[in-house]
Amino acid sequence: STGSGEQSFIPLQRGDTVIHQSDLLHGVHVRSGERWSWAMWFQDSSDCSSEAADWWKQEAELGDPVAQTLRAMRARTADESWSWLQSAAGHGFPRAQLYYGKANEDGQKYGRQDDHEQAAVWYERARSGGEQEAAYYQGLLERTRGNESGAVELFREGAHAGDPNAMGELAAAYQKGLGGISKDLDLATAWFEQAADFTPEAMYQSHVLFSQA
Repeated sequence: STGSGEQSFIPLQRGDTVIHQSDLLHGVHVRSGERWSWAMWFQDSSDCSSEAADWWKQEAELGDPVAQTLRAMRARTADESWSWLQSAAGHGFPRAQLYYGKANEDGQKYGRQDDHEQAAVWYERARSGGEQEAAYYQGLLERTRGNESGAVELFREGAHAGDPNAMGELAAAYQKGLGGISKDLDLATAWFEQAADFTPEAMYQSHVLFSQA
């Protein structure tokens, strides 16, 4: 992912090798079996002694929001992480806006007060920028505010965008009839099955509903 909300998937088989730059936001999704990885890092240092917290420093200081986000993820202190996330989010980078929203929601981890109002603002900006996970986090926040119907609509948006966490929440809403939607075990099962590729809990719930059918 470039962090702009768009994702690309590369199917891999046993023994395949992937080479990518260190500023690529990426992950691995194992659909069956186990994941065994051998990761190698190459850098333009003669003795390979530079610390990870110093990577992308020049690019970040020049205002590159991707570099700033990566530095936030490897920052030595919470204050440094906050500062880089704030800058990257302010530059309009959707992934950083999502992370900064989460940082505001969990402000105590950064030596600040939890700020749900600011979290909602940044989740909305990330969502508008196409960051699919933002709808899920915004939905959780709406739920804490007592807005279950609004939360379910956000989960629905995230589920249709392909976010497995949102799929699980939407499935649970259909399972229990939450947020003003009618209870529908068929739709609950369908969404749990889609999410089951990604989360063990969804796999379990899918099995339970299928067994009760």
